[in-house]
Amino acid sequence: MLDRLVGNTKTSELGTSEYRAAIRDGMENLKDFVSPEGFYTMTHKSHSGVDERCQVLVRVDNGRWKLVP
Repeated sequence: MLDRLVGNTKTSELGTSEYRAAIRDGMENLKDFVSPEGFYTMTHKSHSGVDERCQVLVRVDNGRWKLVP
């Protein structure tokens, strides 16, 4: 993920407001990034990035995990 963001910071110096803005803008334009934890699509309104593909509801039944449909 950082490789996708660092490209936006090459013209800015580390720690400057321009650098932070480039990181933020890069994150806010991240679409369908796949990680072991799920899919991430971030926007200026959603910085968590997760959607329904990453969430399931389970219950414990007789000591075993059961998916709740």
